[in-house]
Amino acid sequence: MRTECQDSCAGLSPISDAESLELRLADGRQLCEGRVEVKLRGRWGTVYDNEWDMDDAEVVCQQLGCGSAASTRFTWHISQVRTPVMLERVKCKGTEKAIWDCNINGWGPYNVTRVYNASVVCQGFSRLAGGDSECSGRLEVRQGQTWVSVCHGHVDLMAAQVVCRELGCGTALTLSGYGQFGGPAGPFWDGAFECNGTEPLLSSCTMQTAHIQNCTQPATIICSPYTGFRLADGDSVCDGQVEVEARGVW
Repeated sequence: MRTECQDSCAGLSPISDAESLELRLADGRQLCEGRVEVKLRGRWGTVYDNEWDMDDAEVVCQQLGCGSAASTRFTWHISQVRTPVMLERVKCKGTEKAIWDCNINGWGPYNVTRVYNASVVCQGFSRLAGGDSECSGRLEVRQGQTWVSVCHGHVDLMAAQVVCRELGCGTALTLSGYGQFGGPAGPFWDGAFECNGTEPLLSSCTMQTAHIQNCTQPATIICSPYTGFRLADGDSVCDGQVEVEARGVW
């Protein structure tokens, strides 16, 4: 744990590596976005956002298992809170295992005159699972520390476009609920997504209350880089029945 203590942290007690430290994102709409908070000596506090940048956010996202950092700012309102500040002037390279492994100005709790809380949006909220590549499969999102399926009736083609773009997989080709990629059918995400198709992340879409109870079919998405298509039983290579390859079977 490295510190660069200046006048603003004078008199603060040193922190030993043996002390229990925890990290979380608070007040976001899902696990992988929110206000950065650190727990020290049983008390949660914020991180002051002076000099907060994408390298710092990258460490937070990776530490929480949320993939890479997408932004250090929210596109929607998130409350600024006046809880004690635990960290300020965090300086990460982006490769550290934990935020407290970065250079920091010092540990709180201490007070600042203005409240600007550090925040992050991570890319690790959604994935396509069970397909032949990262660009096809069941749509799954993080719920707590686990992955859950999204019901086929709780996303539309606009949401599928956002997912494909977020994953670097081009555009959405198909969206269905037939479960052609197999695997478990649940548990299911307890909400629905409403997107206009221009959002950078699925987590940026509006989240609605689930309207299908006891869902049994997960949404499956195939994005444009997926190549497991063919036309079969036609008179030429350019006509026939459309077939999809899943796990080596047509």
